[in-house]
Amino acid sequence: MDFEITSNGPFGGVAVIEIVRIFSVESISQRIIARCTPIDPRKDKKCAICGRTSDLLRCSRCKCVWYCGTKHQAKDWPFHQTICSPTEMRAKLKSISFKQSDDDDVVCGETKVSLRCPLSICRISVPVRGTECLHPQCVDLRTFLSFSHKTGIWQCPVCLKPLKFNQIVIDNEMKDILDKTDDDIDLVRLYPNGSFKAITLQEQREEEAQKQSIKTKQKRKRKRSDNDNDEDDNDNNDKSNNKEKENNTATAADKGDKVNNNKAKPSSSSNNNNDGNNSAPEDDNGQNIINPIVLD
Repeated sequence: MDFEITSNGPFGGVAVIEIVRIFSVESISQRIIARCTPIDPRKDKKCAICGRTSDLLRCSRCKCVWYCGTKHQAKDWPFHQTICSPTEMRAKLKSISFKQSDDDDVVCGETKVSLRCPLSICRISVPVRGTECLHPQCVDLRTFLSFSHKTGIWQCPVCLKPLKFNQIVIDNEMKDILDKTDDDIDLVRLYPNGSFKAITLQEQREEEAQKQSIKTKQKRKRKRSDNDNDEDDNDNNDKSNNKEKENNTATAADKGDKVNNNKAKPSSSSNNNNDGNNSAPEDDNGQNIINPIVLD
């Protein structure tokens, strides 16, 4: 491959050329399906191009694809190189955790999983999860690729962990569940032993009605407890108001008694003043002292 770089003036520095291969969503989904589909040698042992079943050669790297010769291998290589990887380096899903948290030793007996994609709310056709996801909820492959292509956000919509192209893996267990259930089934109940049970629409309605009745009962209990607390507060307020009134009346009565006692006891100064005449003041010899009047 040759590249030609032209410049109007003297060129100095480093030129970087980026080569990008553009694929459609459908082609990328086909690549993911091809790399995640398990190969059964007893059933799938045939040439990937012509379908021949005898005198076959297997890919020495992935050991999952057979060819009748080197010509067909070279013909299929442009597509096969995008999914060819050693078996030990192939991405695998982690086991589903039924614990509430990492530090919690309590294991849940069951968990509900929706068969609808959280992005499109439609039934999942190809269920996928990330290699770092620990939840059983899957998303639809084509819906996720379209959403990530339009928004540029490559992360799991359930746990919000990064979910790049190399980390997308098909959940074959969930795929079997989708194949075994009818199209009108939206929820299944998973058990730790690997079994599942479909939840019908009638069962969903009954569970919702039961939850609603429990919520109404809890609301009634809360209202009753709130009313009882209000009554207790009112009683306490009445008692405190009565005590304050009694204290106020007692203090008022004490003040009235003190005032009466003060009125009943005459002062010594008033008695001394009332005992004598209203005459002029006297000196030490008993004579009246008259202030002289000075005339100008």
